[in-house]
Amino acid sequence: MLIILGFSLVILLPIFAYLLHPLSSHKSHVFLITFFLFGGFTFNFVSNKPIFGSWKLSYQSDSMREIIDKNVEFPNKVTTELIFSKHSHEDSFLIGTEIFYQSLDKNSLVSAESILKFLNTSFSDPQFQVPIYNLLADLRDAKYPIISSSKILFSVEQPSFCNLDRLEVEISIPNGPDVDIANKTIFMPDFSQQFSLNGSDAVIKGFDIPSAFLNQEMIKIALSAYCKNLTFFSMKVLDLKYSKDYQEEVFIYSNEWLKKEQ
Repeated sequence: MLIILGFSLVILLPIFAYLLHPLSSHKSHVFLITFFLFGGFTFNFVSNKPIFGSWKLSYQSDSMREIIDKNVEFPNKVTTELIFSKHSHEDSFLIGTEIFYQSLDKNSLVSAESILKFLNTSFSDPQFQVPIYNLLADLRDAKYPIISSSKILFSVEQPSFCNLDRLEVEISIPNGPDVDIANKTIFMPDFSQQFSLNGSDAVIKGFDIPSAFLNQEMIKIALSAYCKNLTFFSMKVLDLKYSKDYQEEVFIYSNEWLKKEQ
């Protein structure tokens, strides 16, 4: 906004000089043209429905940049004015998301977290929950880059008398949401090699293995081995509170497989 004011003043200086000069002619015409042009310009910027911008939006933009540069929390009043400047609930959420990522790009994590808290409380409809999980995951990865690379390693022995087609792994949180934090299907697995599951194997980004490590959750691991004529399963429970370096290793031995009824 200050740039616009300064630019306007520079434009008006020669007009003022012309109007104040004693030998200038057509002063009334110049004054009227100037009055209507800059009057319309000012009215446009203070209008609730401007054609090409407004003083209010310019001020909000300056305030937003200042808060992000200082890496401080967004005041509720500023956040409300910024995000709910649109009539559509979806458009308002997109504005909040844009502000969040601008904060994240500047590494202003305090500002990003305050915007995310506001979005989480203001957009409680189910349609916004998955996008908010995505934002939470991106903030978490920025704050805790080591945790973002956490994983669970598997060393598995093949069940006896099994000509294996595929192996399915599902990881969930007992008594938690009815959604796996990770699942993976491996066709024709090579049991001589370790395999792993990480954040990329999540059903919902943000509700994943890194979050389980961060919150030191108890997790349930279920494996299903699909053979030609038989199906086997095995289950383990891990307490991530005792994990080291945000990594756990799971061993499944051949005698730990149980036959699953068809």
